[in-house]
Amino acid sequence: YSVQETRLTANFRLSRYDSIRLLYAVSAVEFNPRRRLTLDLLSAGENPSMVGSASLSIEALGFTATHNFSDRLKVIGSVIMYDGFFWNFEDTDFRIFDSPTDALRWWVTIFSRIGERWAFRFKVSSEGGGAVTNYAFEPQDASSNGRLLWETLQNMNETMDFRFQLDYAF
Repeated sequence: YSVQETRLTANFRLSRYDSIRLLYAVSAVEFNPRRRLTLDLLSAGENPSMVGSASLSIEALGFTATHNFSDRLKVIGSVIMYDGFFWNFEDTDFRIFDSPTDALRWWVTIFSRIGERWAFRFKVSSEGGGAVTNYAFEPQDASSNGRLLWETLQNMNETMDFRFQLDYAF
């Protein structure tokens, strides 16, 4: 595969080590074409299929903010809107996402140094996207002429997760 990606970021350093980071990303991932995914068998290969493609593209826009309450307690949060295949670092996580529709992802981390060698993180993250329409082809047989079926799925692509992390430095 081949990836062409552009990420524009603007980092604003505020007082007490607080910060705001803005992100705009566009990319295209091109895979080696596979005939079984890119050709529409009904039109004898004249039209591209709705069931697969040789490339994925994204556009993403978001921001991340960090606020230090003290030298031992801070809150980090982020909101990102994206469409397509997207990767990102979220605090101490590396995440990869793919959404066929516009999606909104947000996360909040509370970080605390609870001792000289101990640190604690609690992260809440959520993601949701628009309705997804699935297409299916009913093959032609003796009882039918072959039909294109579709179904719109709503509220099935929302997730929320929690993460606890305890670190010890020795």
